[in-house]
Amino acid sequence: MALAQVVYGRRLATTRPVPFLQPVHLGEDPADGFLAFEERPTTPRPPACAPWYQGQIVDARQGPELIGYHEPERGLFHFCYNVGTAFTYDHPQRRITALWSPPQTFEDTCTYLTGPILGFVLQIQQRVCLHASTVVMGTSAVAFVGPNGAGKSTLAAALLRRGAEVIAEDVAAIERQAEGFVVHPGPRAIRLWDPSVTALYGRPDALPCISKHWEKRYLPLDTPEQPRPARLTAVYLLEVVPAEAPVSSTQLSPMQAVTKLLPNIYPDWLPLPEARVAILDTLTQLATVVPIRRLSLPNSFCRLDEVCDYVLARHG
Repeated sequence: MALAQVVYGRRLATTRPVPFLQPVHLGEDPADGFLAFEERPTTPRPPACAPWYQGQIVDARQGPELIGYHEPERGLFHFCYNVGTAFTYDHPQRRITALWSPPQTFEDTCTYLTGPILGFVLQIQQRVCLHASTVVMGTSAVAFVGPNGAGKSTLAAALLRRGAEVIAEDVAAIERQAEGFVVHPGPRAIRLWDPSVTALYGRPDALPCISKHWEKRYLPLDTPEQPRPARLTAVYLLEVVPAEAPVSSTQLSPMQAVTKLLPNIYPDWLPLPEARVAILDTLTQLATVVPIRRLSLPNSFCRLDEVCDYVLARHG
C-alpha cells in the first residue's frame, strides 16, 4: 500500500513519512501530489537555466539564501538553498522531489518542505497561504497574521494552554468553500524560539530541538484524530507595541485589510503574475466577509495572559 499523508488539505503520496503529518488512506482516489526524497553525497547541482528568483544575502560568502529557477516549457520549478538542500517541483505531474547532502538531514529538509516549498506549491495552485497561526476557540477559527518574530506561534501556544485547539502554525492555507472561508490543518507541531519556550514552560530545554541545525524547538500537537478544516471567523494582524501599551484591536476596512494582508502571503516571493492576481482576488473576497482587525501585542511575555484574556473574551 502506498504511503500517504495529509497537510494543508492536500493528500500526498510520499516515499518517506514526513514528521508531524498525519497518515491518510487514499483508497481508490488518486493522490493530490507526490513527494520523493533523496540524500546525495554532494550538494545538488542547480539547473543550467538563468535564475528566476534570488533571496536575501545573509552571508556574503554563501550568496543568496535561496535561488529559484523556472523552466516554463517543462513546467518545472527548482529551489536551491545555500545550505545544500534543493527541491524540484514538476507542476504538470504535481510532484516535489527533495534532495539534500550532509551535513543537512532529512529533518532539515522537511522543515523547508512544510513551510515555503508547500506554501509556494499551494499558491501556484491558486490556494492562498498566509503567514499566520490559526486556533479554534469554541466555534471560532481565528488566524493571527504577521512576519517572523511577530509572536504568532507564541500566542497560539499560549492559547493552547488555555484550551484552544491549534490547527495550523506559521502557514494558514485558506480556501473558499460553500460555507465560507476555511483554514486547512497544517503539521501537528508548533515551533518556538528559546525565549518563548522559557516564558511558557519555564526553561528553554523543556521542548526538543527541531534538528541540530535549527535553533527552534517544537511542541507536538497530539490529537486523537485528524483535525478538520475550520471555518475562518476572524483575522488579526499582529502589531508589536511597547511593553506598557494597552491590548486593543482596530477594525480595518476591506481595502485596508487587503493592503495589510498582501505582504503576509506565504511565501512572499511569488513572481508569477497569474498567481498573484488569483491571490489578490481571494484576499479581496476574504476581506469583505471575514472581520480583519489590527491587534496590538505588547512586547512582553508577562502580558501574554492578558492578550489571551482579550482574545478569549471575544471568541472563546
